[in-house]
Amino acid sequence: MTKICNLSNMRFGELTVLYDSGERLDGGVVWTAKCSCGNVTNVKAGNLKSGNTISCGHLRGEHNIEKWTTHGYTNIPEYYSWCSMKARCSNPNKQEYNNYGGRDIAVCDRWLNSFENFYTDMGPKPSEDHSIDRYPNNDGNYEPGNCRWATQEEQGNNRRTNVIVNYKDKEYTIAQLSKECGIEYGTLQSRLKRGWSAERSVETPSK
Repeated sequence: MTKICNLSNMRFGELTVLYDSGERLDGGVVWTAKCSCGNVTNVKAGNLKSGNTISCGHLRGEHNIEKWTTHGYTNIPEYYSWCSMKARCSNPNKQEYNNYGGRDIAVCDRWLNSFENFYTDMGPKPSEDHSIDRYPNNDGNYEPGNCRWATQEEQGNNRRTNVIVNYKDKEYTIAQLSKECGIEYGTLQSRLKRGWSAERSVETPSK
């Protein structure tokens, strides 16, 4: 049986998913969602994830982001992410600047002056808990191919300050290895700091 990805409470553009409608269209799950204007509509999961449908239809030309910004739709979460991304790379007064612009991390030309391009490349945020993350190169610029919408856990595992541990020929952060092997994070971290191997740190029973 194919596992259904639960989209309940996730936001896609102007739509917040409410529940599985029970309808199946061309083999795909159809979800019931509420639009920011108050309308309730049914949308196929694939159209939500791809960004093909981002409202009940009250926004004419749903991909025309220029119309959104011209007519006051700058309150969508992706627009705030775009503004914050640019600010931390270019505004020395921002608290986060030293970790971004101060390290010569920049926003690519395609995105710098065009929210339309940014949204076209990134698509809608899967949920309110997602934010933009530079991946796979955490030291690289904000640009297509090096950015994703990531959860807080994914962001945490992608920090440049993370200690990488090799266990059974696979690389983990300490947090990932703790979760994977079911060992307390503090215990694992303490053992590794004392110079224990990853194998010994993981496989030694806790007292």
